[in-house]
Amino acid sequence: EAPVAEERSTEQRDGTTTPPPQGPLNKEAAPSPKKDPLMSAADLADPTGSLIRRAARKLHVIASGAPGVAGEYRLLEGARVHGRPAYRLAQAQSAGRAPPFLLWTPKEGGRWVFTAEPPKPVGDIVEGTKPSAAAPVELTAAEMVLPPLARSLQLAWTALPEELMTGSWTKAAWGERGAPARVVVMRG
Repeated sequence: EAPVAEERSTEQRDGTTTPPPQGPLNKEAAPSPKKDPLMSAADLADPTGSLIRRAARKLHVIASGAPGVAGEYRLLEGARVHGRPAYRLAQAQSAGRAPPFLLWTPKEGGRWVFTAEPPKPVGDIVEGTKPSAAAPVELTAAEMVLPPLARSLQLAWTALPEELMTGSWTKAAWGERGAPARVVVMRG
């Protein structure tokens, strides 16, 4: 049992008294402050758990700079690409075109990318040929070069797409600077 503080008041120089201390004296027995459920020091080194916990089930995308990616995106349950959540546009904007995906890639230090061509492992989850509860997807170097409809210019190692700046997107291919494209991603 933890030692408890003595039950006596102490008199101050100005004549006032302070109440006796309350509770246990050792730190192990004292209640710890509530931890931030969103990020911890460990999450900075490996942010995957925190990002999965914080992932929105729906995202709304307004993209005046890249109209092909605008719309409502839904979280692909069980699909994890490099430990990050994966999203797909709920409905194709035009007939005959597959809805794009919003995925994270470690390319160029870690970026979010809207792409119409998902890597095969993600496509298998969407098509139902791979169970969604399967192991998280780790892309090969070739699969990381997802052809972008739009991609983030801002590094996003610990950020979800809705946390990125609206002007930090481009329609340029990988390796090209390209002009900024305004893309707003909001939690749904």
